[in-house]
Amino acid sequence: MSVQGGGGAFLRFIAVGALNTALTFGCYVALVHFVHYQLAYAIAYAAGIVLQFLLHSRLVFRVPMRLANLAGYPPIHVVLYSFGAALLHVLVARMGMDSRIAPLLVIGLSIPLSFVLTRAWLARDVAGDVRAPDVPTPGAPLLSLVIPAYNEAGYLPRLLDSIDAARARFRGGAASVEVIVADNASTDSTAGIARSRGCAVASVEKRCIAAARNGGASLARGSFLCFVDADMRIHPETFNVVADTLAMRRVIAGATGVTLERWSTGILLTWMVMLPLIVLTRMDTGVVFCRRSDFEAIGGYDESRLFAEDVDFLWRLRKLGRPRGQGLACATRAKAIASMRKFDKYGDWHYFTQMPRLGWRMLRDPTARSGFVTRYWYEDR
Repeated sequence: MSVQGGGGAFLRFIAVGALNTALTFGCYVALVHFVHYQLAYAIAYAAGIVLQFLLHSRLVFRVPMRLANLAGYPPIHVVLYSFGAALLHVLVARMGMDSRIAPLLVIGLSIPLSFVLTRAWLARDVAGDVRAPDVPTPGAPLLSLVIPAYNEAGYLPRLLDSIDAARARFRGGAASVEVIVADNASTDSTAGIARSRGCAVASVEKRCIAAARNGGASLARGSFLCFVDADMRIHPETFNVVADTLAMRRVIAGATGVTLERWSTGILLTWMVMLPLIVLTRMDTGVVFCRRSDFEAIGGYDESRLFAEDVDFLWRLRKLGRPRGQGLACATRAKAIASMRKFDKYGDWHYFTQMPRLGWRMLRDPTARSGFVTRYWYEDR
């Protein structure tokens, strides 16, 4: 995995800079009503540096977000200030440029320098993070993709079409990827469709999403395990991106994230609420992946959980990797496409009208099976 630094990254850099400036100024305006303006400026400036680091890591250069990388930002600001002050002196004192115009030229020249310095700093960390990729057992695939499925005859074919396209693009060859459908007691043609498409089928009778994921993983032969829900479609570069990401020694696991099939005001606000949690925790959805050895080390998915087993899974992997200096990765170069069937059925605002009550129940007892949990995750098709 490399730091993205082409023309697209530069445009994102400029857009993020404008956004960061606006948010930092808003922070200052809010604080100045409560504290001295100098203190408000200092707090807002410090918050702006942290926000800039988060936005650069997540949206501009798309690299693993580590606190160690944040340490380079204050020195970069010192270099940029020194460069700007020196250039401003030359333009005004030596070349006679209008002091009201010169700062605009300084800003214009500072932006490319800031981009180059920031990219170089983040690239330094990623470049030292690569190790030789895992070598699969002779005759075994490198990656195993597990699809938990209950009555997914309607969605499974299009997912398998997208998997075929990604396998064809995989540098290791299509044979290096095996696909396993974990049939969770379906009453439709899910298992038959899977077999007809060349997938291995794991029959899992226990009606539990975590059990289905574990049942599929029990058949897996790959060194890398991937999990994706049956109503998604994966990106053509998924397997290349997963292999590249797991070739980084500081990555214990990760997810590709998703883009959505459709948008609305309610869905957009739901996404905006979720985004800060994803950025801060590095726990995302889409195609979730890890090494087989780490999956086995934590015992797979927790089958006592009827929902949020994927969040718990990544949280335990994150905890496992912390003593090793490993973290979670957001492999957003290969976002999956998520269906909106839950929003189609329960409404575009249901995360605000129904999920808060579920969250309260989860805090009290994450293993409890309520009527809503059963309907939402287990009886909706």
